[in-house]
Amino acid sequence: MSPSCVPKYLCQREASRADRAYTRIDGKKIKLGAYGSLESKAKYAKLIGAMMSLAPNPSLSRPALPPQYRDPFGLKRLLRRATQNRAIRWKKTNSKSLD
Repeated sequence: MSPSCVPKYLCQREASRADRAYTRIDGKKIKLGAYGSLESKAKYAKLIGAMMSLAPNPSLSRPALPPQYRDPFGLKRLLRRATQNRAIRWKKTNSKSLD
């Protein structure tokens, strides 16, 4: 599971009571307890640990593509050549103007 997919430890603030900690998993709000307390942080860590253990390993779920299919049209190679040619042409035209 990538760090951007890990649910955040959030704070719900209300004027009439103490701040509460919660997190959202699959769109559902899960209450953890008082914000900043050891109890709420322990619940959060337990939830995240459970999610990490159940998450599929992305390297195992999607096999690597063979080299001929990674860039089928050679676009990376074409772009690299175009930028190299542009740099060479730029050097040639600017070196003439400096003389």
